Amino acid sequence: MAKLILVPGLSDETRLFEFAADHFFRKRGIKTMVHAFGWKDKSTGFEAKLESLLAAIDAFAGKENIALAGSSAGASASFNAYYLRKNKVVKLINICGRLSRAGSPSLEWAARDSLSFFDSVISCEKGLARLTAEDRKKILTMRPLYDEIVPSFSVPVGGARNIRIISIEHMLSGALSLTLYSGIISGFIKD
Repeated sequence: MAKLILVPGLSDETRLFEFAADHFFRKRGIKTMVHAFGWKDKSTGFEAKLESLLAAIDAFAGKENIALAGSSAGASASFNAYYLRKNKVVKLINICGRLSRAGSPSLEWAARDSLSFFDSVISCEKGLARLTAEDRKKILTMRPLYDEIVPSFSVPVGGARNIRIISIEHMLSGALSLTLYSGIISGFIKD
């Protein structure tokens, strides 16, 4: 059975992700867990939060391979975990997530309530440059036609499977990716 960890964005709100896990991914034979990253928890820094995600990957995967999907801010966290767990994470999905500093609104504005998000994007951007052609084939990115929060050019990854979904607006597009477009994610994981 395929396994998937979903990582929410800055709000760390898990209800939509649990709903998608129950009604879309598990019904397609994908064992799913949701891991809130703790973006706004100021008592721990980015490295400790990333270590928590890595521990969740290790525990959930066991001896099996898994897929990792990050939505919005969760995408950069997922990419950073992928760089460190390529031996276990065999598929990586970016759902409307910023992977680089460039663009408007600025990263400084987007990360105004979470230094961990700022650090995650900077780390992610450095890691992107080290991805091999084989690594890139394991990545799916999803972005809407228009996103007022995440610069659209900061979502795709060269050499990956990059798709645009028929949607506008950041929150709506993330929700649609996890529900209406979940078949694309499930198919990519099982491919």
